[in-house]
Amino acid sequence: MNSLFLSTVNPWFSLLALLLIAAGVGLLYRAWLQPKRHWPLIAAGWGVLILAHWPWFAAFGVDRGWALAAMLPGLIALLLIALRTPWHERQLADRRSDKSARPAQPSPPWYSQVPGLLVQILVTGLLSLSAALGVALVVYALLDTSLVNRMMAAASVALLLWPVLIVWSRSRDSLVKPAFWFIGLSVAGWLSTPAIF
Repeated sequence: MNSLFLSTVNPWFSLLALLLIAAGVGLLYRAWLQPKRHWPLIAAGWGVLILAHWPWFAAFGVDRGWALAAMLPGLIALLLIALRTPWHERQLADRRSDKSARPAQPSPPWYSQVPGLLVQILVTGLLSLSAALGVALVVYALLDTSLVNRMMAAASVALLLWPVLIVWSRSRDSLVKPAFWFIGLSVAGWLSTPAIF
């Protein structure tokens, strides 16, 4: 992860690959929500995930692109599951289980949930990823070993830490504390490794 590595990465192909993987995971998730197996959605989801290999190859090369194309769908699926799991609501339900039932309130319109969903994506998805990458960069900078071993160790830390941070942020009562933690880890990690740039 030196300046040569960063200079060979094509950001537009990387963005296209991320969008394709997100679309493929979303199609498979929609297929999973159907009461019966929906083969067109399943085929479309897997087709888009296979198609996403091409921009990964163009952005990172065949070896690194193949690894990213294999790992990221699972992580994005984990993020989607974490965002869709009503952990906080379940905690509140458990706390209120001993209280008397209250009359049901009318459900708010769908668009009223958009700002909250965007904040959850920002904190749970993007800031947690930035924090995991920041910690990985610190590991990369501190290790005194070969370039390959440093890259493998940093990649392993990022891939293991990101799901942990996702789950931790979603299990909190508020996203404010995780957001501050993620920003702090990101700033400390990215600023402590200027040599990679």
